[in-house]
Amino acid sequence: MAAEAWRARFRERVVEAAGRWERVREGLATALAHVTSPMLAADEEAAAAARTRIQLAMGQLEDASRDLASAMSLMKAADLLALHGDSVNPSTFLGGIGHLGAQYLAERIAVTKLREAWEDARDAYTNVEWCRSHLDAILLMLDHPHLPSVDGLIEEERAAADGFLQAAIGRAELGNERAVDARQDAWRSRFRERVVEAAERWESVGESLATALTHLKSPMHAGDEEEAAAARTRIQLAMGELVDASRNLASAMSLMKVAELLALHGGSVNPSTHLGEISLLGDQYLAERNAGIKLLEAGKDARKAYISVDGCRGNLDAILLLLDHPRVPCVDDFIEEELFVAGDNLQGAIGNAKLGTERAVGARQDVSGAN
Repeated sequence: MAAEAWRARFRERVVEAAGRWERVREGLATALAHVTSPMLAADEEAAAAARTRIQLAMGQLEDASRDLASAMSLMKAADLLALHGDSVNPSTFLGGIGHLGAQYLAERIAVTKLREAWEDARDAYTNVEWCRSHLDAILLMLDHPHLPSVDGLIEEERAAADGFLQAAIGRAELGNERAVDARQDAWRSRFRERVVEAAERWESVGESLATALTHLKSPMHAGDEEEAAAARTRIQLAMGELVDASRNLASAMSLMKVAELLALHGGSVNPSTHLGEISLLGDQYLAERNAGIKLLEAGKDARKAYISVDGCRGNLDAILLLLDHPRVPCVDDFIEEELFVAGDNLQGAIGNAKLGTERAVGARQDVSGAN
């Protein structure tokens, strides 16, 4: 449980950091549009237009600086969560990210990418600050249009600002790409975990239903007290298996739904929204798309199996009631009818469970080698 807690917080920080990077990239691109054209001080109208463009650019650059600082903080927090979370003593931390256990491979890969993205953020931040300094210098010169060669000096400052902004954009593109990759590593890891867990639940369902069936194959009679007692024992054993099967079916349905939502959100360009359906996942998520499609079908199998199991339990409850009333006319015939229907329901559940298990295991195989 502790491991799942730090991993959840880790993933939250990664997603938040990727969101900040996307805003940085967009903000810098918008700022660039205001800086690319020449700026003149000699003409009053041109100077006013230049001031407006600089103010718009400065607003975008200020936001970018804030988001870069936030992204750096979030990425560092994710790094520390990984180092502390997998430590034997959470009050201390691992000597290096390479010491993270094999079960945390996705987090280890993500941290490596985040560290590179952190370097990108630091460099981008420095370049943004230099760009702002050059734009401040232009604003100062625009207020002194009579300075000798002022337009030439302004152009030098504008070109320098443009150069630093271009450099910041380059680092932002790299950082954004790495942060998005780290985010993908995180959601795909969770997706795989849910798929594996769901397949295990499905396998348990099949085992429980097969065991329950062995208790229902022989006839049951109420007329003989010893036979009635044996029938009750068999029903109770079968009911225990059916309860386990119902619980595991419910758990499998929940896990498969979580996997679906992870894919729909994680595969979206904006993780705060989601794709309309699993088939819209990009080709880079082919394994998850194939697995998700199988899980959707397995979900239908699970619902059918769950209903059949409930029907079987209802039939067995009716038999237990009849066993307590051995003097009811034709009681053994009624028991036989209920037992036949119970067996039919159970066979239906077993059939759906077999299909669902095959699909869930197929989904597990799809993602077992996904990177």
